[in-house]
Amino acid sequence: MKKRIKGLIALWMALVMAVSSLVTVLAADYVPGIYLYNGEETLKDNTQVDVTTLPKLDDFKVDTALDKQYSVEIPEGYNQSGWIVWRCSSGGYLSGSRVKETDATISQAEFDEICNDYDNARNIVLEPLFELKYKITHQPTDEEPYVLINEENVVSTYDWYSVQTVEYQVVHIKESDNQICDINMVGNYAEASGTWSGNSTVDSTNYSLEIQLSLQEGDILQIIPKDGANITPSEYFDNFSFSEENGVWSGTVSYEKMNVNFVDLYVNSLEDFSVQIKVIRDIISDDGQNTYKLTGSE
Repeated sequence: MKKRIKGLIALWMALVMAVSSLVTVLAADYVPGIYLYNGEETLKDNTQVDVTTLPKLDDFKVDTALDKQYSVEIPEGYNQSGWIVWRCSSGGYLSGSRVKETDATISQAEFDEICNDYDNARNIVLEPLFELKYKITHQPTDEEPYVLINEENVVSTYDWYSVQTVEYQVVHIKESDNQICDINMVGNYAEASGTWSGNSTVDSTNYSLEIQLSLQEGDILQIIPKDGANITPSEYFDNFSFSEENGVWSGTVSYEKMNVNFVDLYVNSLEDFSVQIKVIRDIISDDGQNTYKLTGSE
């Protein structure tokens, strides 16, 4: 009986060693898969991708230009400018990006380094890079009012626009084109001086003014305190903030954070105050010219 048990144990150990050897051989002979990323979003470090949804690139050759081995669909109006070589873990997480030229190669040493940098490196993902085919090589200036493109005869028409900066005064009742009126107001407006003031609390320890204005994205809203008033302006929806310079508070209108089309302006102070409110706006107009050079710019 003892001899039989001993024999069974020896056979079991031999099987374990054989299986271990097989696993070691398989691990050593594992060849990482090469996959082509064809998504629209730009990949980032630690992004997780499902390589089973990507085209697998067979017959990868080291020391051979990547663009000679693989072709990609290039969006209209673009050229391929290179590749990003990503290391992909067994869990699909990307790391170790390497930017390469379109005709670059991957050597055997680099291939081994990419795949064996850490234990979970199992695959390689190639992300193609694109750049605009046509570029402006000369922007117009006052001295040289023309546009040049890197390739001739690719643009048949040009559109020239002029920008005029206009200043508006915020009033309660609009009477002229250079004025903007409020759409709702909690406070006071003095027409004679064109200034705004706040309502006070019962104990006169706080004064506040609220004005709603229909403004455009990119407008600059200015609050100018009178007689050195110490104020704090804010925007209710926190779409943008104000900064103070030389006694004038300014903020550039943005509606990115909230889906609204108006500004809810608050002005607060611990004392009675009056302010003038202005809006600075860029008016863009079509010059009606369609040649590469702006004429009549003098």
